Amino acid sequence: MWAYWQDDPAELDKSGVNEKTGHNDTYLDHLLLCARNPLLQRAPTTMAQGCMSKGGIPVQPFFALGGVDSEDGENNNFHNASAFVLTILLDPAPEKEEAANEWEEALTAFVQRWSDTDKPEFMDVAFNTERSIQDEIERSSFGDIHIVSEYCHK
Repeated sequence: MWAYWQDDPAELDKSGVNEKTGHNDTYLDHLLLCARNPLLQRAPTTMAQGCMSKGGIPVQPFFALGGVDSEDGENNNFHNASAFVLTILLDPAPEKEEAANEWEEALTAFVQRWSDTDKPEFMDVAFNTERSIQDEIERSSFGDIHIVSEYCHK
């Protein structure tokens, strides 16, 4: 969804009053328009922003929003979504692998800490990273070693 603003905080913060209707167009109007038509080159708001990512790729809302109810047989009530998926892509270049692993480790620690201490009660959070898979394999491996050592000891 962040791509609807071309990954630019300044684009997200834009707003403007529509002279014809007097409505204050904000990021919410842009989100709804882009979710309904991710191929828009310029959304019909006062900000006149495009909907595609800065790489020119459309972001399909059904990949990022979940629990969207349907009034007319179509899942287009994106403002009522009850779930949001955030995908963060890291550069897979081998020379950046160590930095990516450190970043994922910091993200995992942050989300776990935030979930335990600051997360609102109405919210459920689930997450994973490539590092999460690696950590689980390591946990499983060390757990198996303990079981094997217990077995051999007996």
